[in-house]
Amino acid sequence: MPDFNNEEIRKIISLGESFNPLPAKSGNDRIDASIRDMKISWVPFFDKSEWLFKKSADIIGTSLRLALNPYQYSVYKTGGHYTWHRDMFDTMPEEMMPTNFISCVVQLSDPSEYEGGDLEIKTKEGIETVVKQRGLATPFPCTFLHRVTTVTSGIRKTLIMWGVKP
Repeated sequence: MPDFNNEEIRKIISLGESFNPLPAKSGNDRIDASIRDMKISWVPFFDKSEWLFKKSADIIGTSLRLALNPYQYSVYKTGGHYTWHRDMFDTMPEEMMPTNFISCVVQLSDPSEYEGGDLEIKTKEGIETVVKQRGLATPFPCTFLHRVTTVTSGIRKTLIMWGVKP
Protein backbone atom coordinates (compact mmCIF):
# COMPACT_ATOMS: atom_id res chain seq x y z
CA MET A 1 0.00 0.00 0.00
CA PRO A 2 1.42 3.43 -0.91
CA ASP A 3 2.57 5.78 1.85
CA PHE A 4 1.23 8.85 0.00
CA ASN A 5 -2.14 9.08 -1.77
CA ASN A 6 -2.83 10.77 -5.13
CA GLU A 7 -3.90 14.08 -3.55
CA GLU A 8 -0.75 14.22 -1.40
CA ILE A 9 1.40 13.40 -4.44
CA ARG A 10 -0.28 16.21 -6.40
CA LYS A 11 0.53 18.61 -3.53
CA ILE A 12 4.17 17.45 -3.37
CA ILE A 13 4.64 17.90 -7.14
CA SER A 14 3.04 21.36 -6.95
CA LEU A 15 5.40 22.33 -4.10
CA GLY A 16 8.46 20.99 -5.93
CA GLU A 17 7.57 22.73 -9.18
CA SER A 18 6.89 26.02 -7.35
CA PHE A 19 10.58 26.18 -6.39
CA ASN A 20 11.73 26.09 -10.05
CA PRO A 21 13.76 22.87 -10.51
CA LEU A 22 17.23 23.53 -11.95
CA PRO A 23 20.00 21.20 -13.19
CA ALA A 24 21.47 19.32 -10.22
CA LYS A 25 25.07 19.83 -9.17
CA SER A 26 27.44 17.01 -8.26
CA GLY A 27 29.54 16.70 -5.11
CA ASN A 28 32.13 19.02 -6.65
CA ASP A 29 29.46 21.77 -6.77
CA ARG A 30 29.29 21.88 -10.56
CA ILE A 31 26.91 20.45 -13.11
CA ASP A 32 28.24 17.15 -14.45
CA ALA A 33 25.62 15.22 -16.42
CA SER A 34 27.87 12.16 -16.58
CA ILE A 35 27.35 11.79 -12.81
CA ARG A 36 23.94 13.31 -12.22
CA ASP A 37 21.52 14.25 -15.00
CA MET A 38 18.32 15.60 -13.48
CA LYS A 39 16.66 18.78 -12.24
CA ILE A 40 16.02 19.48 -8.57
CA SER A 41 14.44 22.02 -6.29
CA TRP A 42 14.50 22.24 -2.51
CA VAL A 43 11.30 22.14 -0.47
CA PRO A 44 11.82 23.87 2.90
CA PHE A 45 9.74 23.61 6.05
CA PHE A 46 7.05 26.32 5.92
CA ASP A 47 3.28 26.58 6.31
CA LYS A 48 2.47 24.83 2.98
CA SER A 49 4.89 21.94 3.61
CA GLU A 50 4.39 21.40 7.34
CA TRP A 51 2.03 18.46 6.70
CA LEU A 52 4.70 16.79 4.55
CA PHE A 53 7.42 17.13 7.19
CA LYS A 54 5.12 15.78 9.91
CA LYS A 55 4.13 12.80 7.77
CA SER A 56 7.73 12.09 6.76
CA ALA A 57 8.84 12.10 10.40
CA ASP A 58 6.29 9.34 11.02
CA ILE A 59 7.45 7.35 7.97
CA ILE A 60 11.16 7.68 8.71
CA GLY A 61 10.59 7.09 12.42
CA THR A 62 12.33 10.21 13.63
CA SER A 63 11.31 13.32 15.50
CA LEU A 64 10.14 16.27 13.42
CA ARG A 65 12.83 18.38 15.09
CA LEU A 66 15.50 16.17 13.49
CA ALA A 67 13.90 16.01 10.05
CA LEU A 68 13.75 19.69 9.15
CA ASN A 69 16.40 19.72 6.41
CA PRO A 70 14.84 20.83 3.09
CA TYR A 71 13.63 17.95 0.95
CA GLN A 72 14.79 17.43 -2.62
CA TYR A 73 12.22 17.31 -5.39
CA SER A 74 13.79 15.54 -8.40
CA VAL A 75 12.79 15.33 -12.06
CA TYR A 76 14.51 12.83 -14.37
CA LYS A 77 13.65 13.18 -18.05
CA THR A 78 14.64 10.70 -20.77
CA GLY A 79 18.40 10.14 -20.42
CA GLY A 80 18.39 11.26 -16.77
CA HIS A 81 20.26 9.23 -14.17
CA TYR A 82 22.37 9.43 -11.00
CA THR A 83 25.48 7.25 -10.61
CA TRP A 84 26.39 5.33 -7.44
CA HIS A 85 26.62 7.63 -4.41
CA ARG A 86 25.94 7.97 -0.70
CA ASP A 87 23.77 10.79 0.57
CA MET A 88 25.69 13.47 2.46
CA PHE A 89 28.75 11.34 3.20
CA ASP A 90 30.61 10.73 -0.07
CA THR A 91 33.83 12.30 1.23
CA MET A 92 33.73 10.81 4.73
CA PRO A 93 35.69 7.62 5.57
CA GLU A 94 33.26 4.71 5.94
CA GLU A 95 34.23 3.96 9.56
CA MET A 96 33.25 7.51 10.55
CA MET A 97 29.84 7.54 8.85
CA PRO A 98 26.88 7.82 11.21
CA THR A 99 24.55 4.86 10.93
CA ASN A 100 21.41 6.64 12.12
CA PHE A 101 21.01 9.07 9.19
CA ILE A 102 18.14 7.94 6.97
CA SER A 103 17.34 8.74 3.34
CA CYS A 104 13.83 8.15 2.08
CA VAL A 105 12.80 8.23 -1.59
CA VAL A 106 9.14 8.83 -2.39
CA GLN A 107 8.06 7.81 -5.88
CA LEU A 108 5.77 10.49 -7.31
CA SER A 109 5.41 9.22 -10.89
CA ASP A 110 3.23 6.32 -11.85
CA PRO A 111 5.44 3.50 -13.24
CA SER A 112 3.44 3.68 -16.50
CA GLU A 113 4.77 7.23 -17.04
CA TYR A 114 8.42 6.21 -17.56
CA GLU A 115 10.78 3.34 -18.36
CA GLY A 116 14.16 2.71 -16.77
CA GLY A 117 14.92 4.98 -13.84
CA ASP A 118 15.25 2.16 -11.33
CA LEU A 119 16.36 2.99 -7.80
CA GLU A 120 19.05 0.46 -6.93
CA ILE A 121 20.49 0.14 -3.42
CA LYS A 122 23.64 -1.82 -2.49
CA THR A 123 23.11 -3.81 0.69
CA LYS A 124 25.16 -6.54 2.34
CA GLU A 125 23.05 -9.04 0.39
CA GLY A 126 23.77 -7.39 -2.98
CA ILE A 127 22.02 -4.88 -5.23
CA GLU A 128 18.31 -4.47 -4.54
CA THR A 129 16.00 -2.83 -7.08
CA VAL A 130 13.16 -0.93 -5.41
CA VAL A 131 9.69 -1.84 -6.61
CA LYS A 132 8.14 0.94 -8.68
CA GLN A 133 4.91 2.11 -7.05
CA ARG A 134 3.47 5.61 -7.04
CA GLY A 135 3.34 6.96 -3.50
CA LEU A 136 5.76 4.39 -2.07
CA ALA A 137 8.32 5.74 0.40
CA THR A 138 11.55 3.73 0.64
CA PRO A 139 13.75 4.54 3.66
CA PHE A 140 17.36 3.30 3.86
CA PRO A 141 20.57 4.32 5.65
CA CYS A 142 22.28 7.33 4.00
CA THR A 143 25.51 5.32 4.09
CA PHE A 144 24.22 2.78 1.56
CA LEU A 145 25.46 3.24 -1.99
CA HIS A 146 22.54 3.77 -4.35
CA ARG A 147 21.81 5.01 -7.85
CA VAL A 148 19.07 5.76 -10.34
CA THR A 149 19.53 3.96 -13.65
CA THR A 150 18.98 5.85 -16.90
CA VAL A 151 15.40 6.82 -17.69
CA THR A 152 14.88 5.42 -21.18
CA SER A 153 11.54 7.15 -21.81
CA GLY A 154 9.12 9.42 -19.99
CA ILE A 155 9.60 11.42 -16.80
CA ARG A 156 10.42 10.10 -13.31
CA LYS A 157 9.64 12.38 -10.33
CA THR A 158 10.65 11.73 -6.73
CA LEU A 159 10.98 13.43 -3.38
CA ILE A 160 14.04 12.71 -1.25
CA MET A 161 13.64 13.19 2.49
CA TRP A 162 16.23 12.89 5.24
CA GLY A 163 16.04 12.33 8.95
CA VAL A 164 18.01 11.12 11.94
CA LYS A 165 16.84 8.15 13.94
CA PRO A 166 17.26 8.73 17.67
